[in-house]
Amino acid sequence: MVSTEYNTIIMEPDEPDRPGYNFNGWFKEADCIHAWDFINDKVIEDITLYAKWLMNRGSGSEEDDSSGGSSRGSSAAPAVTPSTDHFSVYGAGYTAPSEKFTDIATHWAKGSIDYVVGRGLFSGTAETKFSPDAAMSRGMLVTVLGRLSGVDVSGYKTSSFTDVKAGSYFLPYVEWAYQKGIISGVGGDQFVPDRNVTREEVAVILKNYAKATGYTLPVTRTPVTFADNSSIGSYARDAVKAMQQAGIMIGEQNNAFHPKANATRGSVAATLQRYIDLTIDPAAR
Repeated sequence: MVSTEYNTIIMEPDEPDRPGYNFNGWFKEADCIHAWDFINDKVIEDITLYAKWLMNRGSGSEEDDSSGGSSRGSSAAPAVTPSTDHFSVYGAGYTAPSEKFTDIATHWAKGSIDYVVGRGLFSGTAETKFSPDAAMSRGMLVTVLGRLSGVDVSGYKTSSFTDVKAGSYFLPYVEWAYQKGIISGVGGDQFVPDRNVTREEVAVILKNYAKATGYTLPVTRTPVTFADNSSIGSYARDAVKAMQQAGIMIGEQNNAFHPKANATRGSVAATLQRYIDLTIDPAAR
């Protein structure tokens, strides 16, 4: 067992020993389907890793066997000595947003807010406030996507836009997104990072993000003609359709999409969780 900081890589423990079996790696679930990558995978919550065993029958043949368990504990160092079947990692740096923010307890997007804050994608607007119904800015949306991609901000020190000022928290993320083709300006070398992002803009940016990062949007739903379909900008229609068919963005009351409405922090949290679940990590569903 080991205690580690949130969003960090853990060292691979020594191989356990089990008489009559050969050890075949640490896995994320008891069925031993997805192996833990000790080079790239980071701890974002309490986890238990499971040992996979191949039975040694003495004739050179092997047979799968695996077992696991659940436990919690701590250690002064990130290296661990595992039990035969499993070891657990306690993400000590993570605090559930429900314990920190006082304005999300009954909000419809609470689960998604917990998720995105827990992954380090969003932070609060104040020490105990998330402001789920506040509008999301264009600069903040791009920042969240940059955090999701783990962008090395040190590589982006200057901006291609005259209104993205030096020293602003979103400058490196905006420049990264611009260079990757995720965003474009509004003309006149401007990006207007402080302007509220609309729902149709979220659809366009997410579609571009998927393409730029090498992910394919699933097509799992029948196309829907929204009641306000004619209000969707021509530049955004394909993106809105793609988001709807993927199940990432959905209509609201009376089958309306409200393309020009401001996207709120809570709604973007929900959209982003669906995007991650359906596009980046569908096997975890």
